[in-house]
Amino acid sequence: MKKHSKVAKRYAQTLFGSLGIDDIEKLILELSLVNMLIERDRSLRAVFSSPMFFEKDQLDAIDLIAVELKLTKLCKGFVLNVIKKKDIDKISDILAMLTRFYLSAKNMVRAVVITSARLDEQRHKRLRDSLRAQLNKEVEIEYVIDPSIMGGIVVKAGGYVFDVSLKGQLAKLREALLKG
Repeated sequence: MKKHSKVAKRYAQTLFGSLGIDDIEKLILELSLVNMLIERDRSLRAVFSSPMFFEKDQLDAIDLIAVELKLTKLCKGFVLNVIKKKDIDKISDILAMLTRFYLSAKNMVRAVVITSARLDEQRHKRLRDSLRAQLNKEVEIEYVIDPSIMGGIVVKAGGYVFDVSLKGQLAKLREALLKG
């Protein structure tokens, strides 16, 4: 297990063990916003990753972010603690681990569905029902449109990958032909 993963798991376990499920859900939403902002804003990302900036600069940046995003005291305090421990680079790993614990506690799983075009409501419902039956959990689906798969579908859920895309099938055929 990577060092980031071990540290992220410890943070997530501590949070999960000390907060109620409703607080965890709210914290996940807020941390997602903070993480997305840091990842998407190049100058903000530099404040947290460049040695040219001091801890005080990072703390000031979080103060501004907290006001702008109307973060709860819990979220702001957690992010400030992560900064002080020099672990801000692990925030996305912490968020992923905390989300995994939350979904498991709610008997849910997150699925990423990759298609070449948007699914209509009927296909979406069939897919959700099928995944729910297959995984025996409630399913939260995130759709990704990727025309390069050329048709079909790729589903990543609960540690499984189901690839019935045209691109995937062609890759399997190519591999079989190369093996002889």
